[in-house]
Amino acid sequence: MIAIAWRVWSSPVNAARFVAFGGALVAWVVYKRYEERKWPNFLTRDAATDAIYTAIYLGGFYSVCIAAPIFAVSERLVVRFAPFLQLHLLQNANPLVQIAVVSITMDFACYWVHRFFHTSTILWSFHRIHHSQTELSPLTGYRFHIAEAIVRGLAPMIPGIMLGPTTATFTIAIWLDTTLNALAHSGGSWTFGILGQALVSPHFHRLHHAVDPRLHQGNYGLTYSLWDRLFRTAVVASEAPAAYGVPEEVPRSFLKQLVDPVFVISRRSFRQSSATNVTAQSAST
Repeated sequence: MIAIAWRVWSSPVNAARFVAFGGALVAWVVYKRYEERKWPNFLTRDAATDAIYTAIYLGGFYSVCIAAPIFAVSERLVVRFAPFLQLHLLQNANPLVQIAVVSITMDFACYWVHRFFHTSTILWSFHRIHHSQTELSPLTGYRFHIAEAIVRGLAPMIPGIMLGPTTATFTIAIWLDTTLNALAHSGGSWTFGILGQALVSPHFHRLHHAVDPRLHQGNYGLTYSLWDRLFRTAVVASEAPAAYGVPEEVPRSFLKQLVDPVFVISRRSFRQSSATNVTAQSAST
């Protein structure tokens, strides 16, 4: 287990995530200091919760204990039952083409998964944990319930298996995606200029975290904003949202957030069952 943990933790992909997140974090601190004239406050309870999520995902615990076993099993299943998926479409492609295709296809899959997490009441019970943060920072990009992280991790797996990119090009694609994701959750006003028409900027994504449902039901892209523009889910507003978070109450501690979706789903199921029974009794009388 120690050997596996070290292999995952010291892998080029994990190193790319560290470098990308570190760079985005520094950029965010500089932005807060010189644009908003204040230093970030890392000593709040919500910031501490974000830090725990970040340590779990970026620190390698999730990769070693959950993601790696799931990927290993999935890979064996593909080899055994669906070897035709291993097309290696990018095997002889130019490295720049590989990076672009891998990044775009993974984000396309993630766009739809993200959208489903908003439209499904069951999935939203998990995703609202991510949206419960009222003070955005690059650490918020890692505030995801473990169940959601598993689903989000499976989404780009099939495109990855079919494309078969090299480790180097996959690492660069992960670096790009991690950088943009961390910056997107900074709550900043950067638009990326003309590049913002294709890439998710902090200005674009902060609208998605607004309490106002007219704003957060859109801008689902994680790396590329072109999906929202293509599928007409893009939300545009010049001003920052009045408030971030969700209208309903969500526990603030990490441990309570782990079990909260289960309680939410159970309560909803109980209410629906009770309502059905009342309706049935009324109809029979």
